[in-house]
Amino acid sequence: MRIFLDANILVAVLCNEYPQFSFCSRVLSLCDNKRFAVFTSPMCLAIAFYFTERKMVRHWQNKKLPCWQVNLE
Repeated sequence: MRIFLDANILVAVLCNEYPQFSFCSRVLSLCDNKRFAVFTSPMCLAIAFYFTERKMVRHWQNKKLPCWQVNLE
């Protein structure tokens, strides 16, 4: 069976978005089964990278910037 992964599934797994994470990770784990051929497009990969990068930068800023502000004052 052929399965196409949309960017939403990739983003949910990469960014640990709950409650979608558990369902999307199950779909993504079908890659390990030889009965399934899992595909995605370059555009879906680019979208997933973009949203993952935005979320990680925002997470890093929320975690690090308050610490820097306290140390700089």
